[in-house]
Amino acid sequence: MSRAIGSLLLGIALCCVGVWALESPVRYHDVCPKFEPGACKSYQPRRCQSDKDCAKRGEKCCCFKCGWKCVKPEKVKSGRCPPIMPRCVLPLPKPQCQTDRDCPHHQKCCTLCGKVCLDPVEEAPGVCPASDRRKLECPSVFCARNEDCLAPQKCCQSGDEQKCMHL
Repeated sequence: MSRAIGSLLLGIALCCVGVWALESPVRYHDVCPKFEPGACKSYQPRRCQSDKDCAKRGEKCCCFKCGWKCVKPEKVKSGRCPPIMPRCVLPLPKPQCQTDRDCPHHQKCCTLCGKVCLDPVEEAPGVCPASDRRKLECPSVFCARNEDCLAPQKCCQSGDEQKCMHL
């Protein structure tokens, strides 16, 4: 195939993806805010056991600021930021976004030499095994959501830990 035909086919494919993105409804998922386990010196008593304990306020039961509590979830779009390893030049450009809601259509707010809106890549297949979050304590939470893990890993509970796993 000639380079011109390859470029033409790529352009048509990108055009069609752009039209699909404009016509498809954007869906948001509620996820726990990112948790940094190393930032906690002492952990607080558990204030919730599951999301059901928080349902009346539209919150989620998350390990947040050193303890399990009901917090306002973050709204994220499906997919993950692409695994790009950029070479950044200082000073970093002004951020284009802070959250996925700031990005058009299906694009996600990704951190690449600053915050930019990018087309997502699909989530890897597979489902985490069933678990009992009530036994999970904050010091053993190493990720809060799939985006905290390198693709294709997912954030799953395994025994008494919540960590990035290959499925």
